[in-house]
Amino acid sequence: MYNSILVPIDISEDSLTHMVIPFVQAHTALNTAKVHFLTVIPSLPYYSSLGLAYSVEMPKLKEFQHAALAKLDEIVKQFKNPSRQDTVSCRDGISKRSNP
Repeated sequence: MYNSILVPIDISEDSLTHMVIPFVQAHTALNTAKVHFLTVIPSLPYYSSLGLAYSVEMPKLKEFQHAALAKLDEIVKQFKNPSRQDTVSCRDGISKRSNP
């Protein structure tokens, strides 16, 4: 049916993640699609999106991406598919909602 499935994950919204888990599990049970999990963080560091406290010193983008990727890895474990080799990635960008 599908060769690959892209699953965008908002790491700041656990309730959204819980809603998508059954759908991803249902689709992967029907075929051998590779699942790609993606999270997008703002280009500027907004700590609240990771649930972190504000700091006097802003981290570099790579550090922010590393923290977001670590959180995404933890979230992906909830999908309980140890036999599959899924991919996880974190990109920076600006959501359309935050544009004026």
